[in-house]
Amino acid sequence: MSNLQKLALEKLKNFDKKSLLKYGLNLDYEVKNTMNNLALLEDYIDDYPEFFEDPFVLDLISKNAAVMKYKIPDKHRLDIMESEVLNTIVIIEVEENATASCMLEGFSTLLNYCVLIICKENSNFELVTPFKTADKISCYQYYKENAKGRTVVLNYACSSYFNYKTFLVGKKSSHDFFVYAECESYKSFLYVTNHFKVADCKGEIWIDGILDDAAHARIIGAINIDLLATNTDSYMKKDIIMLDDKSKLDCVPALEIKTNDVKAGHGVSVSKFDKEKKFYLQSRGLNDIRLIRLVCDGLLFKNIDKINSDHYRKSMASYHNY
Repeated sequence: MSNLQKLALEKLKNFDKKSLLKYGLNLDYEVKNTMNNLALLEDYIDDYPEFFEDPFVLDLISKNAAVMKYKIPDKHRLDIMESEVLNTIVIIEVEENATASCMLEGFSTLLNYCVLIICKENSNFELVTPFKTADKISCYQYYKENAKGRTVVLNYACSSYFNYKTFLVGKKSSHDFFVYAECESYKSFLYVTNHFKVADCKGEIWIDGILDDAAHARIIGAINIDLLATNTDSYMKKDIIMLDDKSKLDCVPALEIKTNDVKAGHGVSVSKFDKEKKFYLQSRGLNDIRLIRLVCDGLLFKNIDKINSDHYRKSMASYHNY
């Protein structure tokens, strides 16, 4: 066992597995890996401490997960297939001054992996993550000085745990989230955070959620503004539609602001599908399944339209048919 694994096991003692399970993180899984390349992580531990305090990351390290490392140069895109990243730790570096994009997909495999994305100075990055099948995903992004980015999440996966955290660590950096979450039948956990650590940064979070078929969803958006992050401009909005009376939702906004001279607006809208509107549409010949699909597709395509990359936007236009 490597020193890194021993350190991870020691840190994991600070976490109670029952408490983690309450928040959606189940660490009961096996890792089969023969690569033994955890040493690749050592260059990142000091600069990106939050990633290495995540219990899921620590658990993967303790179980000797494989490490996959990618660099994206200017005018390139990186497509990572689900078969490449099962039970792995993925490191992605977006080069300085690069305009680049990446897609992490999950259409047929129950995935477990953690991602560390580093966007260097003056880069412009877009991450697209369509998931129809997934189990546990943690994605940490760090934006350095004047780096800009957006993350588009298209999530159909049920009984899942998604943890997206973005850290604005360089002045005048910015990052926006656009999230579509469709939750049915099972418990789903979605956490989305913009964390501002330095001055003059911007970031927005937009979440569209749909609950149906007795779903139980925890959808938490968070804005964290540190003491040094003056002149931050941030906003968060969540619009959730409940399609049945049996679904349950936890969507309390989380704001932690440690300084003055910032903008940090937020709003939450939770609504039920109007019965009169439903009756009217049924009278026009639409059955329940078609009605639900129309509602879902409307919000889905609203978020697909947020994708900057023509290649990804066109490929996701038929996403719901996968």
